[in-house]
Amino acid sequence: MKYLQNGGLLLTKKFPSTFYAIYEMIEKAKEIKPLYMSSLKGFVFVLNIDENDSLFYTLDEETAKLDKKVNSLILKFALTSKHVENIEPALNFQAYDHEKQTDRDEDVIDEVHIQQKIYLESIQNTGKPIVPGIADFSYFNTENAFIILDKLVEHCKNDESKKVLQYLKMRLSEHPNYPNESDGYKLSMISMENASSYVQIADAFTGNFTLEERKHAAMSTIAQMVRLFLQTGIVHCDAHGGNILTTRNITHKHAGAKNPSSMDVKIIDFGRFINVYDDLSFPFYTKKFPPQMIYYLKNMVFNKPPGESVIVDTLLKDYEIYINDSTTDEIKIEKKGSLIYSLKTLFIIILNADRSYNKKNFGVDLIQSSSVFKYLKIIHIVNEGLEDMKMQIYETKGNEFQQNKYLDIIEILYYLMKPPKNIDNVSKKSIDNFIGEQRFASIQEDNPVSHKRNVQSYVSPSSDKSLTSQPPKRRMLSKFKGMFTRKRNGGKKETRKKR
Repeated sequence: MKYLQNGGLLLTKKFPSTFYAIYEMIEKAKEIKPLYMSSLKGFVFVLNIDENDSLFYTLDEETAKLDKKVNSLILKFALTSKHVENIEPALNFQAYDHEKQTDRDEDVIDEVHIQQKIYLESIQNTGKPIVPGIADFSYFNTENAFIILDKLVEHCKNDESKKVLQYLKMRLSEHPNYPNESDGYKLSMISMENASSYVQIADAFTGNFTLEERKHAAMSTIAQMVRLFLQTGIVHCDAHGGNILTTRNITHKHAGAKNPSSMDVKIIDFGRFINVYDDLSFPFYTKKFPPQMIYYLKNMVFNKPPGESVIVDTLLKDYEIYINDSTTDEIKIEKKGSLIYSLKTLFIIILNADRSYNKKNFGVDLIQSSSVFKYLKIIHIVNEGLEDMKMQIYETKGNEFQQNKYLDIIEILYYLMKPPKNIDNVSKKSIDNFIGEQRFASIQEDNPVSHKRNVQSYVSPSSDKSLTSQPPKRRMLSKFKGMFTRKRNGGKKETRKKR
């Protein structure tokens, strides 16, 4: 199937579906708590479970094997509709009103598909993912959404969690899609891995981290952005401080290699991105790039499809020559200049693509990914967000301090792309075997109905029965019948004074 995308977290064994395993883990969860609610369309929670109850493996980056039990999941909810619309009233969370919008069904599945693609392509032959692994993608009509939300409420340990889940239920009840599922709101749920030690990089810059750790977090973020672009052609256009997760590398070792960075980074939330490689064929965002930048993209970077080899050919071969003890000083100087020039050009491309996307779609002259570049003083921006915004890259010529920043980023990138000792565990053959065993989530872009879940069939009349006992289907609850057969209010939205 052309649009079938496999990847992400590995089932411990074959189940009827990945959602089957997710529901089982929800039933046995220790707690659910909010992660962040500040995104425009997402409602993001963390589900913590006992390792013994986990039904998914993730990558153990120490050994490059998919054999590490997942004990924490990120659950990202969204309300979906035919067209994007404002959700009223705003979500009041932790004393702040957060404006929210619905998402389109096709945009959500696109987001999941692209994250799976990135995970699979980044893990293959390297064992070092750019993004968290996806466990499952599901969506629910109103009735089934109520069941899954009520199940989650049972594991809430604080009122804020319950309040958000109740907010979702209220908005669904005001916009039901029963009996016509083409109307109203649906609930989508993306389940992905979460390492409980990860924090948003915005919090890392202000939290209990050393200045050295903050610098390493910023450099690792930029290295992952460059890797993402060269390996897939993708520029993340919403890479603000909330969509970058980071944590300490306690051992500084992964797969037997020394890690040059004390911080590990993952990128999340691919609701806004462009594929520059595809855009070069039908210029939309890149048409405003300077001619020399277009030339560099077409002839130096993407003269062949993006992939691991593009990174190797563009940067890593020169870096290996540069660090080789037998390389002459003259050649070292030449390669150093070439590396810095290439990386600087890639920075300009990524930042301008980000800027172009936000200008075109939101009318704001803004670079969402600029914070890490500004933190390292690689770029300087004046009048950010205004029509006369100007971006300047700090000069590297004759400035060894600035040059070393670039070389440090390339060193991290080199480590991220260096094959592990146990490459057989993450080889294309190994991953293809797991796919054949149906132990990875399958994301079917061209068949979204395959992701529609009937939670009623999983609900047991007796609370002490688990999914593995295969309980009978539960008939529709009468309270839902009464709620959804009442006369609709003609599509009028509830109005409520914001606090």
